[in-house]
This record gives sequence, structure tokens and C-alpha cells, in this order.
Amino acid sequence: MRNGLKLFEKFDNIHLEVCITDKDRPRFEKMYALATGKSPKGQDGYYERMLNNKKDAWGIEYRIYFKTKTEWLIESLTRLGYYVEQQRKKMITCELDKCHPDHGYKLRIASTELFWRLIKYGYRLGENTSIAYAEIETATV
Repeated sequence: MRNGLKLFEKFDNIHLEVCITDKDRPRFEKMYALATGKSPKGQDGYYERMLNNKKDAWGIEYRIYFKTKTEWLIESLTRLGYYVEQQRKKMITCELDKCHPDHGYKLRIASTELFWRLIKYGYRLGENTSIAYAEIETATV
């Protein structure tokens, strides 16, 4: 996966999002704070799942949105084992009433593992500019 992180410097912008239920909120907030030193509360990309509309919600959904749509990047991510969702219209947050800010994000990956690897590497909830890949031993991601 370390080589896979190099791909992310090729993206213009990356938006990390979490859709979460109340029962999973404390666990996620603790994990995020331990990983980043900051609370996720109030950050763009941290959304409450609207349980009144969807009683059987799955729990936590981790999503990585991006704009760049070059076939070789999508193919590379697919070879790394990630399913890249492609949409013509803007993405919808939690498949419910809230619309994701449409800043051109029409591609996404739903992956817990990739989300936490990107967090560990320096990306945060909300919109991020790409981080240049550095081959250093301290980046143990």
C-alpha cells in the first residue's frame, strides 16, 4: 500500500467524509483524535446519519472523493483493490437529504482501510489538497 499512496499526489483535491450513527460516534471521535490530535466535531466531512429516515443504518461509512478522472489513475486504484464509484451528478452524503458540496467530485472510494491510511499520512476530514509522496521510513503507512 505504500506505493499506492504515491497515486494520491496525482489528484487535484481529495475530500474525506465520514457518515456516522450516534452509537458509533464516541468510538470514531476517539480514534480520529488519537490519529490527528484534533476532534472531528464541527469539521467539514463529518456527518451524522439521519436515523429518523433510515433505522437500519450500517454504522460508520468512510468515503474518499476525488475529481481527477484519468483512466490510468482509476485503473491503478482498481488494481490496488479499490472499487471506484463514478457518477454523472454530484455525490449525495449518506444517501439521504444532505447534498455533498459539489466541487466537481464525481468519483469516490468507500474504504475504511484507505481512509485511515490517508489520515495517518496527513489527510484530514473535509477538502484536502494533495500531499506529495515522500519515501521516508517515518511514513509507516
